[in-house]
Amino acid sequence: MENSAASLPVSGLNSSNVNPMLSGLYLGYLSGTNTSLNSGLQQMMSTSVPISDLNLHGYTQPQKTEIIPITNKDSLTGLIPQDSPMQVSYLGDQLLKGDADGDGDLEQDDYNAIVNARNTKASGANDLRDLDGNGRITVADARILGLQLRNNTDHSGPIVTNALLRDTAHDLGTTSDNITADPSVTGTVSDASGVTRVLATFDDIHFTNVTNWINADGSFTFQRYQLEQINGAPLGEGNHTFHLLAKDKWGNTTDFDINYTLNRVIYAAVDMMDEDLVLINTETDQILQFPLASLGTGANAYPGGNPQHAWITPDEKTIYLTSDNSATTPSAITVISIGDHIDWSGGPSDISISKVLILDPPGNPSNYPTVSQVDPSQRIASWTQPPLTQIHGPTFLPESPYTYMTVWTDNRFPLIDTRTNEFVSISPLTFGSNSNQTHTVTFNDAGTLGLGTGYYYDHNEIDLYSPNRETGQLTHISSVKLEQGNNYAAFTHHMIWRDNRYILTGSLQFGPTSLTPEGKNIIGPSIWLIDTLNPSAPTASLIIPHVNDPNQPGIYRSASDMAIVGNKLYVGEEDSLGDTFGRDGFVSVFDITDINNPVFLKRFKPGEDLPSDFAVAHGIAATPDGTSVYVTSYASNYIIKIDPKTDQVVKIYGAADGLMMPHGELIAGNYR
Repeated sequence: MENSAASLPVSGLNSSNVNPMLSGLYLGYLSGTNTSLNSGLQQMMSTSVPISDLNLHGYTQPQKTEIIPITNKDSLTGLIPQDSPMQVSYLGDQLLKGDADGDGDLEQDDYNAIVNARNTKASGANDLRDLDGNGRITVADARILGLQLRNNTDHSGPIVTNALLRDTAHDLGTTSDNITADPSVTGTVSDASGVTRVLATFDDIHFTNVTNWINADGSFTFQRYQLEQINGAPLGEGNHTFHLLAKDKWGNTTDFDINYTLNRVIYAAVDMMDEDLVLINTETDQILQFPLASLGTGANAYPGGNPQHAWITPDEKTIYLTSDNSATTPSAITVISIGDHIDWSGGPSDISISKVLILDPPGNPSNYPTVSQVDPSQRIASWTQPPLTQIHGPTFLPESPYTYMTVWTDNRFPLIDTRTNEFVSISPLTFGSNSNQTHTVTFNDAGTLGLGTGYYYDHNEIDLYSPNRETGQLTHISSVKLEQGNNYAAFTHHMIWRDNRYILTGSLQFGPTSLTPEGKNIIGPSIWLIDTLNPSAPTASLIIPHVNDPNQPGIYRSASDMAIVGNKLYVGEEDSLGDTFGRDGFVSVFDITDINNPVFLKRFKPGEDLPSDFAVAHGIAATPDGTSVYVTSYASNYIIKIDPKTDQVVKIYGAADGLMMPHGELIAGNYR
């Protein structure tokens, strides 16, 4: 009679509950040379994790990313339901006949499971318990495995090598000090008996099965996004220990650790007027400017046009740079490769254009609603009406190889695979009116949710997207309005996540336009908190109101951008959308220990903390380690560095440093 149990525990198996006709074989095997395999069996099986219950995460095949929370690495077991096909992945995709519990080795547990399943039908051709391949689980299968176990002489674990792929020296260190911007690791794993499992972890508790990431010859390279999957989040600055555990078919294991320090130092931006790439060393304050025309020739020549945004990969390996469409130049993304050497003193550096991706041909028109002024408080700024395509809002999706942009002038989201530096086949993504005039889709650290802003007049909705980390596809989930009764806030530029649930955004619009519905009123520049606990029904609440005096606690000018350091929120306020342009600019600071009730701390003002001619605090970003906050003003040609410990300006870059409209910054290690 076939056993119909969904899964069959193999603990507690002894001579009293074994069929008498099998007891001689079973006990005879236990009394042989391998009786030590049975020691600790009860304890091991009591902590086993059924494969059907494993918590999966990551964007690749489940067997690559099964998460096994354990404290005893010798207890990496996994029972497989008897009535399901036993197709377990091993290195090289070879099935290990006899591995009844699917844990990647042959041992006493497997023998017990086969004995316990005797006289049942095999689940299929790949049932690992059916060693003789006759379609049934019988005494003969147990006998075959018992002989293999008794005759085994291999008691050594696999040979493992592991090292950093690139030990970078952008921080003025060396290429052999294990202080790097790139956490990628490379190595090999081998064993005469065959490697069946390779597990990886950063905390020695949650192990990720990376067996299918190993090449057939045993070599491997784990890139930054794969390490993020193993870690379950982006890797932060500081010390890390990457731990590998390899196992062979007999259960012999080898541990291997690599220790390194992750240290990203590059601030990247563009100089719009001079068509330069701007790099700043955030530790030494050295600044470099590279004319884009000097970085490539031929097919890799800069395509021309005003550069708009520069964003650098978290491993400081690549910079992407967007350029505006014009009558003579395409809208394009220029791919710039960064080598191991950057001469911060101004000498030759390993920086060059490696590819140019054309999005639109010259003369590609914008597509946005027609709007006109109806109130003195809200003019229609000329910069909001570009006639041709502009690419904005670059972001990286954590735990994936994808980077996204938005075509602010219509509704497209271009998408690049950072492994190939090519547009993904599904690019560009479009979501009808939901993606109109989106400036940025900002993803949480978990890589499970992205929110898009509405960077245009009377656009008062924030859109929620679910990302697929395997394909890069986004799915529109819902929208949430920034409103209170008949009043609403509109024109949002950027967002910043507080954690994986809460995200903040700031509005820019002051008053009504021709697009404002009758009976509706505009809430002036303000900060809103969006709760995504239920992504299908998110909520938005106003947490920092608009004020009409820079000495009052609140948001005075348009809230363009934000950064968070610890419990402090930094808001860049720009004078770009009101009744005039460029009179001033501010940076306001709030304590957000209580996220629902921010407390005003300080406002940086021109002529006090900031240069007297400072205007339009357009971009703001914190270094990944939280030691510095950078504020960028394209209108007054400044980049300002603030120490968040003291809230004092510690460095000012300006026209004397060669800056002419710095814009579109991103600091390595940040994802937006």
